[in-house]
Amino acid sequence: MQLANIFRVASGSGYIVKLRLVTDKKSITPRLRLHIFNVNTATVAADNAPYKELYADSDKRLGYWDMPAMITAADTTNSDMSRTLDLNCRIAVTAANGSRDLFVVYEALDGFTPASGQKFNITAVMDNN
Repeated sequence: MQLANIFRVASGSGYIVKLRLVTDKKSITPRLRLHIFNVNTATVAADNAPYKELYADSDKRLGYWDMPAMITAADTTNSDMSRTLDLNCRIAVTAANGSRDLFVVYEALDGFTPASGQKFNITAVMDNN
């Protein structure tokens, strides 16, 4: 998933200080690891395959962050989404040369099968340098 124009300037740097992840499927509780890259050319595993890391991609991978388990509001009958939020993260990130974007790959840490066409939306708050 692309975080377009998250940096104030091209080739910028800063810190991700807040993360919010929502999905359009209710009553799910997976914990997700968000792998953060500064390019979209990193080698990632095929859909439904275990996450893999390659040394060749180590200069593209800026780090990862484990999100708390997703939750749904108390009124599950009328709710139609699950969410997770971390307001206390501090992840140092730098853009690739000439870019203002970051890229995120999700890894499920718990047994979880997404629905076909399930939507995920990530919001990241930056403290730009």
